[in-house]
Amino acid sequence: MKTLGFASVAIYILSRFRAAKATEADFDALIASMESDAIELARQVELLYQNRCNEVSLRQCARGNYDECTSLYPNQTCPGGQDLNVAQCGDGVSCASLWDYSVSNTRLHKDLVLASGGNPSDPNVIETVCFTQQLDEFFIRKRAEQKPYWDRLGLRTPQMYFGSQNGAFRIYPARHSISCGEFDPRVRPWYIAASSGPKNVVLVLDTSGSMTDGNRLALLKQAATQVVETLTVGDRVGIVEFSSQATLFAQDDQFLFTATKENKDLLVSHIDSFTAVGATNFLDAFTAAFAVLNDSIDQEFHVGCTTAILFLTDGEMTQPENVLEADVRDFINNGISDLEARLNRSVFLFTFSISDNNDVHAFPKQIACSTGDNGIWSKIVDEREIFDSLTSYYRLLAIGLGRDENEDFSAWVEPYRFDSGEILGTTVSVPVYDRSLTPNLFLGVVGVDFPLTAVDRALGVPDGSEESLNRIVRRSSAVCPTIDLALCELESFRRSSSAGDEALCTTNCTASDYFEIEEQACALINDYPRELFINNMLEGLSYEERVCCVVGETTVDTANQCGSVTSEGAATGLIVGISVAGVFLLLLIAGIYCKCFYGKTGSFRDSHKSASKTHIEQSNWDPATPVNPIRPGATSPQWVPPTGTAPVLVEQ
Repeated sequence: MKTLGFASVAIYILSRFRAAKATEADFDALIASMESDAIELARQVELLYQNRCNEVSLRQCARGNYDECTSLYPNQTCPGGQDLNVAQCGDGVSCASLWDYSVSNTRLHKDLVLASGGNPSDPNVIETVCFTQQLDEFFIRKRAEQKPYWDRLGLRTPQMYFGSQNGAFRIYPARHSISCGEFDPRVRPWYIAASSGPKNVVLVLDTSGSMTDGNRLALLKQAATQVVETLTVGDRVGIVEFSSQATLFAQDDQFLFTATKENKDLLVSHIDSFTAVGATNFLDAFTAAFAVLNDSIDQEFHVGCTTAILFLTDGEMTQPENVLEADVRDFINNGISDLEARLNRSVFLFTFSISDNNDVHAFPKQIACSTGDNGIWSKIVDEREIFDSLTSYYRLLAIGLGRDENEDFSAWVEPYRFDSGEILGTTVSVPVYDRSLTPNLFLGVVGVDFPLTAVDRALGVPDGSEESLNRIVRRSSAVCPTIDLALCELESFRRSSSAGDEALCTTNCTASDYFEIEEQACALINDYPRELFINNMLEGLSYEERVCCVVGETTVDTANQCGSVTSEGAATGLIVGISVAGVFLLLLIAGIYCKCFYGKTGSFRDSHKSASKTHIEQSNWDPATPVNPIRPGATSPQWVPPTGTAPVLVEQ
């Protein structure tokens, strides 16, 4: 009996070992698949970018795109489910949000578009919208490949997107945004993570009395907050504020914080408490900054990758008294050299000086230019430049990240709550480059995101497990890219700032050694498309009116509004959808008509806008055409909803 007992235990242990090994393999396969998909998407963007200046493609781009808020998408469907719902549409069971898996859509920040029509004027933005339009074929094919796997998990297929360094953004599948014209991919954690890699960031910020001039302190707070919020769990961050003395923010003997959401909220709250008073003590400021980093190295609580020190001041050094600038400069140089030796990695020093008085700028520039090869000074004359300047550090790191040895680098971010569903998800992102140039030109970042539940199920743990979150956190700092910059690469970055050639540190680079660090508009193209969007039929409608629907409906309109759901589960809103035995009762409320109902035998429609009715009556849509009829070669410049049989859907 004892022998049998031992055998049973051995079999049990062996089975558990095999099960654990299988789940480990499932997890590794999921992570590898997501990274592979993101890299493949990045290469596809790079390929399409090479043909961005094709005049035929640019002409065909006219009225060929869908807007994040105003466009009616061609094949909207209402699948429902927790990971496809938004709070504004109710419980996800009877009410959910519209998605369209046949097309992608664009998001353009309001600063990029003209006052009317939502069309951009910047040629680079127009080019990006147009060449990325051709990603739809890739998106649809990739989703078809992925769908069986995600169906087995009972989850939606991942979202895929590209954010350009010029601010243009394309996302698949198409879905409407809650806030219109507010999204800028360049300040999202997934974007910064992929363009700079894991890093230590120390903010050294002047809060002396002169920062009360104008709106400087408020702008400093805004910029510092943005730097912190764009970091992710692969990063560490510390904050030093200085005036007559330096103050290092710490909690529980911790000075360099892992950039989790909880810690970032804590740091942002501290930044918001800044007040401006006192003199300007550079020596104390850098003493504290070096202490943060050296202490973290001693405790092995740092990222063994790149380190960036961001130093901002608006005044000349006034304290300590009787200390020479040369002595402070030597102290800073020695401190950075020691850190680089201990880390065996580059330490980048960014100095920013704010003033219309050139005397203020002289010493910060000397500091940057005397710290070996990795010091960068930026001159801020207009205080409104504080935000763009302080958040620009990652663009330098992106140059180094573009080296061939980093070609397959990918980054992961801490799981966060999707706005497309009340669930946690994560993103794997990959930088995109024009690899036909030397050095490679940074173009932006692609991302692939998916629900964290997929990791739970791959690991065989309960949904919402801490283990899944911890795995992603560890993944976020697992790979350190090589970021080493040549002298003329640094000089090219320096002269791209508002100071121009004044920011250069040497005279060793000739005109032919400099290169552009931002993409240039196509040469010899004069006739850019002015109207980029297929339709603006939903302009002026609320978010709920644009996206809420009755689960199971197949619709290219927004008739089936659910509104909000009360705690008793009663649906309320502009239009209430009630599903009983598959029969939908569409109510007429406040003069807003039910706009469509598709069944197996036909449809009926009354438009809420006369413009929509005109479009419908003039429709030339043919059910035999592809899912998205407006593509290169299409004869009609504008898609309009069909009048009859519903279009073919990718997913019910």
